[in-house]
Amino acid sequence: MSVKKDGVRTRLDQLRQSGCLKTFFPHSPHSALECILVNVSGGIAASDRLESLFSCPARTHLILSTQGAERYQRVRDGEAPSQVTTICHVGAGAQLEWLPRETLYYNDAYVTRNFEVHLTADARFTSVETRVFGRSYAGERVQRLRLKERMCVYRDGAPLFIDAVISDAISDAVLDRAAIGDGAHVQQSILHVSDEATICLDEVRTAIRGVNHVHMAASAWNGVMVIRLLARHLDHALKAGEAALKVVRRGADMPPSWRY
Repeated sequence: MSVKKDGVRTRLDQLRQSGCLKTFFPHSPHSALECILVNVSGGIAASDRLESLFSCPARTHLILSTQGAERYQRVRDGEAPSQVTTICHVGAGAQLEWLPRETLYYNDAYVTRNFEVHLTADARFTSVETRVFGRSYAGERVQRLRLKERMCVYRDGAPLFIDAVISDAISDAVLDRAAIGDGAHVQQSILHVSDEATICLDEVRTAIRGVNHVHMAASAWNGVMVIRLLARHLDHALKAGEAALKVVRRGADMPPSWRY
């Protein structure tokens, strides 16, 4: 998928979609193009391979979200893992926002996920990833989860931010440890890359502190802000995340799929 600049607005340029991944474009009064990604299969299972490529040329603004929570289903022993690859190219003066809803990891899920972002010059990038390890409100327990996720952000070809979660032994027992999750089974990571990242750090910290039942750490350096959140319940994590995103997104409304 690629977009283009049309006066003050960003519009769709090229789109190719196949398989279970579909795209919808809600009406928006803003200059940015909003795109809702939908996995019509209802979840990601063993051996599934999903690949996405997004291109944002100079001075365009694309906001990507999902219709609802993504679900990684159980993978039996001997089956291949679920594989998800996302590659994004963002041109000079352009902005890409990756704002999906939460991701649910069921017991015995086996996930391999790679996310690459290639920024040019002063391009901006904002992302949020919310991981829910078992639906506690439904009495679900995670006894084993195999997770290999890697996010790499480059600026003009040079590594700017690299983050990886690699484990073959994620479980409720591990998440309950005081030094790891202390009982929190919801984890959220927010990344904001822009010239103003260090400037708004204190404001972000203040906004998150106003939300109860959330553990937070936030830091910023070299035009990169990273926020980590831990919560026992999804609602608390989403509320804190929205408070932080409202600051870094300069008060802009969240995508329609977040309005509930």
